[in-house]
This record gives sequence, C-alpha cells and structure tokens, in this order.
Amino acid sequence: MADQETKINLEWTILLVLCGLAVLAIGYYFLIELPRPNSALLDLERQKFEVAKKEKEAAEEEKKAKAEAEGRAKARAEQQDQEKQTKLEKYIDDADDVYWQHVKLNGQPVEGKPGTYTAPRWVWDDADKKKKTIIDACYKKYR
Repeated sequence: MADQETKINLEWTILLVLCGLAVLAIGYYFLIELPRPNSALLDLERQKFEVAKKEKEAAEEEKKAKAEAEGRAKARAEQQDQEKQTKLEKYIDDADDVYWQHVKLNGQPVEGKPGTYTAPRWVWDDADKKKKTIIDACYKKYR
C-alpha cells in the first residue's frame, strides 16, 4: 500500500508540476508576449502624435511669422503712403507760394488792404498755369 500511496503522490506531484508549468506558460503569454506588440503599437502611436504635434507647432510658428511680416509690410506701406502724402502737401504749398510770388512780382499791392493785389488778367492766368503745372507734376510723382 505504501507503494501505491507514493505512486499516487508521485502522480499528483507530476500533475501539479504540469499544471504549474501550464499556469506559467499561460501567465507568460498574457503578461509578456501579448502586450509586447501592443507596446510597439503604442510607441508608434506616440511617435505619430509627437510628429503631428511638432508639425502643428511649426505651422503655427510659420503662420505667426507670416502675419508679423505682413504686419510689418503693411506698416511700411502705410508709412510710405504717409510720406508721399506729406510730400504732396508740401509741393502743393510750394505751388501756392510760387503762385503768390508771381502775383507779387507782376502785380501791385492794394493800399489799405494788406495781402491784396491787383494785376492784369494775364498775370493771374500765368500764376494759375505755373501752380497747376507744379501740382500736376506732384500728382504724377506721388500718386
């Protein structure tokens, strides 16, 4: 009977060892082998996300730089327009000065009325012609 009991114990021991090996094999599969490809996929997804994030940041930086460049160009254009307008106004004032210089040189001041002149019609016409010529040249140059 002792032989039979050791034989039964041996069988149970073998059975337990085989069950233990089966549990180890199944545990290894579920805990190590099965997550390994998922881990690789997860790493790939992380890399894709990082690349997309960097591309988005680069696009935003490029957009920001472009907007800044457009803003500087617009400001520069506005400044140039303002300078042109200022020069145009100066030339118009100069044309007005030329007009009155011509009238003062060729006309006579009215007594008792400072800044008032009398002159023949041709003096006024010549002064107008000079003024218009200067103003036309200004508009061609600055518009």
